[in-house]
Amino acid sequence: MKRFLAILLVLTLALCCFISCGNDDANDANGTETDTDKAPAYESRVEVAGGTIELQTQIDGETLYASVVIDGNPGIAGFVLDLQFDNTKCVVREFTASDIIDYEMITSNIQQSEDKSAFTSASAMWAVTSDVVSDGVLFTLAFDIIDASAEDFGFNLICGEDAFTNQNLEAVRFTVK
Repeated sequence: MKRFLAILLVLTLALCCFISCGNDDANDANGTETDTDKAPAYESRVEVAGGTIELQTQIDGETLYASVVIDGNPGIAGFVLDLQFDNTKCVVREFTASDIIDYEMITSNIQQSEDKSAFTSASAMWAVTSDVVSDGVLFTLAFDIIDASAEDFGFNLICGEDAFTNQNLEAVRFTVK
């Protein structure tokens, strides 16, 4: 039953992510600017104030580590996040979940493929049935550096309005640093 509820929560989060991308400057597939302000308003929607989400990077030799870090966590039971990067400067090699979330309940497109050279983003979805209130690293991506002279690897953490939810399926709003 717990697994069914967790899968249902993941599907709900994924649907929320696809419905509201959370980017006011979004473009459609043709590069045309879209108007995301026309999304329907839900008056019964409950929102919980959250802390911050930050992308922290570290270079160790020829490996670049990018960690998504949560601080001031009021309690989350799921998230849907996307990290974009420039694959001409770095190639994603590995996805690792942290100790604060249940590794068996997280899904990433990086885990699903052997050849990762064409990836320009890494998506992660996670859901459980009760809130986790710990702060720290949610997950880390390891990259092989292609362009050693690069100072910018094109990182863009996509954290939409409905990217996080708590056990009551209330949106938890975080500030992205």
